[in-house]
Amino acid sequence: MNRMNIKRTAKIAGVSLIALLLLVIVSVSLLLGTQAGSRWALARVPGLQLENFQGRLGGQWNAERLVWQQGEDRVEVQAVAFAWTPACLLKMTLCIDRLHAGQVLLRFPPSGAPSDEGPVNLPALKLPLALQLDDVQLGSLQLDGVEQLRDLKLAAHWTAQGLQIDSAHLQRDALILDLNGLLKPEGDWPLTAKGQLQLPQQDGQPWTLTLDIQGDLLKTLQLKADSSGYLSGVLSGELQPLAEHLPARLKLTAEHFKPSAALPDTLQLDQLLLTAEGNLDSGYLINGSASLPAEKGPVALALQGRLDANGASIAALDLAADDEQRLAINGKLNWQNGFSADANIDWLDFPWQRLYPVASEPQVALHIFKGEISYTDGNYLGNFNASLKGPAGAFTVVSPFSGNLQEIHLPQLEVVAGQGKASGHLDLQFADGIGWDTALDLSALDPSFWVAELPGTLAGPLRSKGQFRNEQLELNADLDLKGRLRGQPAVLQAKADGRDQQWTVSSLNIRLGDNRIQGTGSLQERLKGQLDLDLPRLGQLWPRLQGQVKGRLDLAGTLQTPQGQLALQGSQLALQDNRLQNLALTARLDQAQRATLNVKGVGIQAGDTALGTLLIDAQGTLKAQQVKLDLQGPLLKLAIALDGGLDKGNWRGRLASGTVQSGGQNWRLQQPAKIERLADGRLNFGAHCWLSGAASLCGGDQRLMPDPRLRYQLKNFPLDSLAQWMPKDFAWKGTLNADVQLDIPVAGPSGQISIDAGGGTLRVRNNDQWLDFPYQTLKLASTLTPKRINSRLDFEGGKLGRLLLNAQIDPLAKDKPLAGDFNLSGLDISVARPFAPMVQKLNGRLNGNGRLSGSLLAPLVNGSVTLEGGEVAGAELPMELHDLNV
Repeated sequence: MNRMNIKRTAKIAGVSLIALLLLVIVSVSLLLGTQAGSRWALARVPGLQLENFQGRLGGQWNAERLVWQQGEDRVEVQAVAFAWTPACLLKMTLCIDRLHAGQVLLRFPPSGAPSDEGPVNLPALKLPLALQLDDVQLGSLQLDGVEQLRDLKLAAHWTAQGLQIDSAHLQRDALILDLNGLLKPEGDWPLTAKGQLQLPQQDGQPWTLTLDIQGDLLKTLQLKADSSGYLSGVLSGELQPLAEHLPARLKLTAEHFKPSAALPDTLQLDQLLLTAEGNLDSGYLINGSASLPAEKGPVALALQGRLDANGASIAALDLAADDEQRLAINGKLNWQNGFSADANIDWLDFPWQRLYPVASEPQVALHIFKGEISYTDGNYLGNFNASLKGPAGAFTVVSPFSGNLQEIHLPQLEVVAGQGKASGHLDLQFADGIGWDTALDLSALDPSFWVAELPGTLAGPLRSKGQFRNEQLELNADLDLKGRLRGQPAVLQAKADGRDQQWTVSSLNIRLGDNRIQGTGSLQERLKGQLDLDLPRLGQLWPRLQGQVKGRLDLAGTLQTPQGQLALQGSQLALQDNRLQNLALTARLDQAQRATLNVKGVGIQAGDTALGTLLIDAQGTLKAQQVKLDLQGPLLKLAIALDGGLDKGNWRGRLASGTVQSGGQNWRLQQPAKIERLADGRLNFGAHCWLSGAASLCGGDQRLMPDPRLRYQLKNFPLDSLAQWMPKDFAWKGTLNADVQLDIPVAGPSGQISIDAGGGTLRVRNNDQWLDFPYQTLKLASTLTPKRINSRLDFEGGKLGRLLLNAQIDPLAKDKPLAGDFNLSGLDISVARPFAPMVQKLNGRLNGNGRLSGSLLAPLVNGSVTLEGGEVAGAELPMELHDLNV
C-alpha cells in the first residue's frame, strides 16, 4: 500500500512539474511572444513609459518614444527599434540583429555626494553567453542638453579573445571617428585598435589622423597617429586614460607646417617639435621648437609652458634671429572662473620684415617695445613703452591703456622725439561703427622723425571728436599747428563741425613758405564752399618737386543736386625726372547734373623720352559718359574713345574707337569692344582685334579684375618696326608671332606664353658696314605655375650655331632663384672676323654646355666651352694658329 502511494505521489509530482514547466513556457511565450503580453510586462517596470509600442519583446519591436524616470534622473529614447533572435540562445549566444535609436536624451542632475577622483577600476567580464551585435545605430546622444556624440554606428561580436569591434563610427561636432579592434575585458583590459579621426577642415584643407593604439586600458596605451592634409606629421606617445588625473606623454613632429596658405613661405614652421608630459593635477609641461625660413637666415622659435585643467602658463615664447634681435612673450591664462589672462611682451630690434617681406622698408622701425596687459572677462588693462627709430633719429611712445571688446582708452599718451613732444589722450570706440575722442598738444615736434622729407618743428593743439555709424558721420575738429617745415614758415589750421546734413568748415588755412591753400564751406539747406590753391613754389613742399600751380574750386547747390566748378593751371612742373611744361584743367558740374572735364598737358617728358601733348575730354551724367583721349608725340600717337553708362552700381560701356601709331606701325581697333566694371568689383574687357598692315593683335574675352584672365595672339608683327627702340648699331628683320594664355589669381600666375620669331636676320653695324647674320629658328616657350616658371629657348642660326636653354624660376622668392642648363653647338667663330681687322683668317667651331644658377637678376653660369678646328692668321699677327682645340 505504501509502495503504491509512493508511486502515485511521484507520478503526481512529475505531472505537476511538467505542468509547471509548460505553464512557465506558456506564460513567457504570452509575455514575450505577443504584443499584448509585451505591453503588460513593460507596464510592470517602474518609471517606464512607451509611446506607440509595436511588436513583441521576444523578437522585434519599435516605439515612437521610450521614457524612464526615477526621481530627477531621466532617460528618453526617440524612434527606437530593436530586433534579436531568441534561437541564438540555444547556441549560448545573444544575437542582437538591430538596435536603432534616433535620439537619446539623458538628464542626471549632479548629486551632493563627493566624487571619487581615484583611478577607475574595471572588473573582469566573463559573460555566460557570447554576444553578437550586427547593426547598432544611434542618431544623437545628449547629456543634460549638450550633444555628446552623433551618427554612431557599431558592429561587434564577442569571441574567446574578447570583444571584437568589427567597425565603429561616431561623430561629435566636426570630429568623425572610424575604428576597429579588439578589447579583452579582463586583467588590465588589453586593447588593440586602428582607425581614422577626421578633424575639422583648416584653411580649406582636410585634416586626418590615422590611429594605431596598443596597450592596456587599465594601465598605459601607446599611441601613434600619422597626420595628413592640413598638417603632415607624426603624433606619438603614451597615456593612462583611466588613471587618476590622466597622465600622458605626447610628441608631435612635422618637417614643414604652414598654418595658412595665405602666409608667405617665410612664416612656414620647419622642423616642428612639440612635446607634452604630465597630468591634469600638476599640469602638462609643454615644450616646442621650430625654425622659420626667413630671408637672410632662419629665425628660431621656442616655447615653454604648462597646461592644466584650470589654465595655462607660458614661461617663454621666443622668436630669435640672434642675441640682439628677438621677440619674447610670457604670461598666464586662467579659465577656472571665467576667463582671464596676463601677458608681457619684450621686443628688441626683431626683424619682422624678414618673416613678412614688404616691397619697401618703412621709414620708421620699432627698436624696443615692452608691454604688459591683464585681461579679465572682456576687460583689459595695461601699459606699453616703445622706442622707435625714424629718419631723424630715435623717439619714444608711452601710454597706459584700458578698455574692453568695444572700446580702448589711452589716457596719458606721450610721444617724445628729440626736443619735441606730443601728449594727450586718445579714446576709440569700435562697436556699431567707429567713434573717437582725442586731444593732443604738440610742442616743437619734428615731422622728419616720421617723414624724412619734412624736417622742422610744429607746435599747437589738435582736437577731434566724432563718430561714424550707420553711414552717418558726426565730427568736431579743431587744429591749430604752427612752426617751420623745410626751412619755411608753416601753418596748418582747420575748424570743422557737423553731423548728418548740417556741416560747417569755418576755416581751412594751410601755408608752407609761399604756398597757400585756403577755404571755407557749409551745408545747411544749401551747399556753399570754396577752396583756393596758390602754390607758386612747389619746390618748397617736397624734394625734387618743381613748378607752380594755381586753382580754385567753387561748390553750390544742394546735397542731392550739387554744383561746382574747378579751374587749375600749372607750369614748369617736374617730379624727379618727369616733366610737364604746362597743365590746364577745367571741370564743371551744372544744375542738370551734367559734368564736363577738359585736361591739356603740354610738353610731357619721362626721363629723356619726350611724349608730347595729352588731351582728355570727358562729359556725361551719372547714367551716361563719354571720354576721349589723344596723345600726340614724336614716338607715339594715340587716340581712343570710350562711352558707357552707370546703372545700379554697374558701369557698362565700350572702347568705341582706337588708333595707335608708332615707328611705322599704324594700329586700328577693328570694331568696338565691350568694357564693364560691375558692382562686385569685376572688370571685364570684351573680345577685340587691332590691325596694322599684315600684323594683328587679337584678344578674346578678358577678365582684368579680380584674378586677371588674359588671352592674346600676335601674328605677323614686323620686327624692323622696333628700330627706334633698339640700339643704333643693331637691326632685326623678321616677323614675330606670340600666344599668351595667362591666369593671375591670388595664389600666383598659371598659363603658357609662347614667342616665335621664325626665320630672320640679325644685323650689326661695324663702322659703316652692316653685317647680316641670318637665323632659322628662334622660339621661347614658358609654362607658368604659382610656384614655378619653366622656360625653354631654342635658337638655330646657321653659322651662329644652335643654343638650347632650359630654365626654372621661383616667382615667389624675393630674389627669384634660377636653375637650368644650356647646350651650345656649331658656333662658327668666323662670324667675328669683321670685328678684328688684323685677322685675315678666323675659323673654328665652339661647342659647350653647362648649368644655370643664382637669381634672375644675378645669374651664374657654370660649364665648359670647347673650340674645335681653330685657325687664326693674319699678316699683322706675330704667329699663326692652325688646328687649335681648346
